[in-house]
Amino acid sequence: MSSRLLSLSFGMNRGLQGALVLAMAAGAAHAVVVPAVKIAEQGGSVEGIAGSVIDSLTEPSTDAAGRVGYGATLTGSSEVVIAVRGRGPIFRSSAVMTHTFSGIEDSIAIAANGDAFVFSSSIGIGAGARTDGIWTSSGFLCNQTLPAFSIANRWLKASSGPIMGENTNFAWISSLSSTLGGVTLPERALFTSPNPSSTPAPQLFTGQSVLARNGITQLPLSNNPGPDISFDHDISQDGNSRANTLRVLKPGQAASTQIVTIAGIEVASVGDLFTTGPFAGSAIQSFTGVSINNAVGETSPDLLTMGGLATGIGFVAVNGETVMVASQTYAGIPLTTPATVRLAGLDNSGRFGAVWNYLDAESGTSKQTAFVGPIDGSSPVVAVITSGDQLDFTGDGVADANVVSIPGPIARSWDLADDGFIYLTLQITDIGSTVTRDAIVGFSIGVVVAGCDDIDFNNNEVFPEDQDVIDFFDVLAGAECPACNDIDFNNNTVFPEDQDVIDFFNVLAGGECS
Repeated sequence: MSSRLLSLSFGMNRGLQGALVLAMAAGAAHAVVVPAVKIAEQGGSVEGIAGSVIDSLTEPSTDAAGRVGYGATLTGSSEVVIAVRGRGPIFRSSAVMTHTFSGIEDSIAIAANGDAFVFSSSIGIGAGARTDGIWTSSGFLCNQTLPAFSIANRWLKASSGPIMGENTNFAWISSLSSTLGGVTLPERALFTSPNPSSTPAPQLFTGQSVLARNGITQLPLSNNPGPDISFDHDISQDGNSRANTLRVLKPGQAASTQIVTIAGIEVASVGDLFTTGPFAGSAIQSFTGVSINNAVGETSPDLLTMGGLATGIGFVAVNGETVMVASQTYAGIPLTTPATVRLAGLDNSGRFGAVWNYLDAESGTSKQTAFVGPIDGSSPVVAVITSGDQLDFTGDGVADANVVSIPGPIARSWDLADDGFIYLTLQITDIGSTVTRDAIVGFSIGVVVAGCDDIDFNNNEVFPEDQDVIDFFDVLAGAECPACNDIDFNNNTVFPEDQDVIDFFNVLAGGECS
């Protein structure tokens, strides 16, 4: 299929239907009893560890294929465990003889079928020497006893939750001190590594600059009036793109401005105006989080940003235009102010997910809803799960648990896969009980099914025309045409085949794709 799945349009291929179809699973819309899959829960056991009892859980992590990983601490032993659904534990702190652990932060990252992982914990040699650090599938990486990698006269302090691309690139952000065990400075650094066994390198740290959108102007990092590098960040699945929220000094300004960069180049800034939607002309006042997610091998991911407008209205935007805005109604749910975004993220199929906290107009209480929708607006945003809903874990249509809340950390990028499910940590109770517990739960949202390409085969924006037919058969015969689509016209991954020719002429004649 041509570049970025024809811009991931949902049935909007230059007036032709069927380029991509959003196939939402029945029941994915907002409902009282919602089908769900339970991955792990407080008080339950870790798959593969008989007799274990989970004391606490991290937010789940997914790799490109939708494998679900999570971190847990076990009751009694305080053991730290990293597990992948279907594989069981891939790390147990009880098997580590060289270091001791105290808990695990609220997120982990997995990749490569769970063979690669990274997480942040309090790590040390002996219980009295544990400090904030990073542990990977290759073992100990760092804690506060180490100098900051390749940054002169600086030592590591607190570390953010790490993130990982599908090819095992990973990144995290640390605050810094000037001496071993010294006070935390108003300085931070972004560290990256191509895989868990490689020595990390600093990509960005206090005192450096990034490039403005013109590619020329240097914008120095500034911690006036706040941290110059936000702990919220994201990385593409192929590891080629890093999204960061930064504070920089723009020419002629005394105080810093919040911007978003991809790989160190400004792509969005406070003060930017939205040009479409109900708040067209409104200026961005703040960014609270970022997310990118792209297919392995691509280098131009979509960018999701969370933040607030100058009017104080919260928003979720993709590629510079809003997809959800507070005060609006989605799936019949008014996002009554105060409404804030807790989590948001992208999958590889042109969809976004967002968890909002808002004031329920009927009850006057705070509620949360997880929404999913297409980034191009070609179909409505749907509500997947709402606090107050009930969960059916057994598939018999009978409620097994109540959803008390979606307590995810505010303004963090959400890890979405492409297997037709989303995964969240929820606070739930059993039916008839008031005892709450955390549980990692999955919900089906359907898959995006690729249909046929459009009929502008040579992508010269002239169609229908004879040259498209000529170029199609030339490429089918093995000729070079760099601007043309590939010959798998129906995108069924079988080519060359007669059906591609049949479908090409069917679509050319105005018919349907097979």
